[in-house]
Amino acid sequence: MEWSKLPIDDDQLHQISASIQNYKRVGIEIKLVEIDTNFATVVIKQSELHNGIILSNKELYDRCKAVVVGIDFDIKIKPAVFSFQSDTVTANWILEKTKEFGLSRNDLEKQLAIPKSYLSQIFSEGNSAQQIKIPNQTKALFFYSFLNFANTKQLRAEISEKQKQ
Repeated sequence: MEWSKLPIDDDQLHQISASIQNYKRVGIEIKLVEIDTNFATVVIKQSELHNGIILSNKELYDRCKAVVVGIDFDIKIKPAVFSFQSDTVTANWILEKTKEFGLSRNDLEKQLAIPKSYLSQIFSEGNSAQQIKIPNQTKALFFYSFLNFANTKQLRAEISEKQKQ
């Protein structure tokens, strides 16, 4: 659906297009999905995490509202929050992230309350690590824990940099 079909002038169209492109660069998609005689429907979706921050429905709604402000037409905004893809979390992914953040099995066991025997299966050499069945809840636990580790690492680097100044 094209934004130019709304009752907006060229300046508004340019401003909306620029905002949509800026948000797209950080993993947020804004799409005009329907135009009715009385209203238009816009979907805003966080499809990727570029800065490690997951936005809420309200935060997405507010960002979209700022993009469409000034349009003399009723706009219905439908936010869609980020949802991780569970198939990205595998035993190999967990091993890579563990190395990336300098964590040990002991760290994961204590911080995530995961049984030592389960972690041993993930960390075992060879094919058994590939064949381990990881439930979606556990995948989510690992995903969001490693996201937290990444955000913490970035925050510490920023604090360290500020202290050097």
